[in-house]
Amino acid sequence: MCETQFDREMEQNKRAYAEQRDRIRREYAGKYVGFALGRVVAADADFDKVVAAVDALDPQPESSAVFRADDEPMFEPYYGTYSEFVD
Repeated sequence: MCETQFDREMEQNKRAYAEQRDRIRREYAGKYVGFALGRVVAADADFDKVVAAVDALDPQPESSAVFRADDEPMFEPYYGTYSEFVD
């Protein structure tokens, strides 16, 4: 099986998140977190602002996640709807 850039970045994000999980939950409680390239790239109470910050990264990461700090991120591809993530 050929590992793609997405697969490499996804695994990097999973490992990095596991190492940073407690700090993220503590420092960003109540906020949405944008996670890419193995690190927090944005955090805000406004979901749209975090998505915009992740979308503005250059170069654009192949794998990223936006999630509430107290939830587990989903780095795998997801084909749901925006409304599922917003209260």
